[in-house]
Amino acid sequence: MSGLDEKQRAMAESKAPDVRAQDLRRLEQQGYGVMAGVMGFGEAAENGRLGAVVKVAQLFVIAFAFMVPVYLFWSVAF
Repeated sequence: MSGLDEKQRAMAESKAPDVRAQDLRRLEQQGYGVMAGVMGFGEAAENGRLGAVVKVAQLFVIAFAFMVPVYLFWSVAF
């Protein structure tokens, strides 16, 4: 029984570097995909309809970030 376990362990250890390399390569590819998506979005958001939508969304988020703490303060204080 222990001979079989040793063989399986040796096999797993010999394949481990390949699996790690595949995981690192897959992670790197996913990173490149995210970067390409962000770059494409950035170029599209500079002008046109998407640019206007992005600008409105930014203003909404900024206004929301300023109004929520004030609202929470007033709701608790009074």
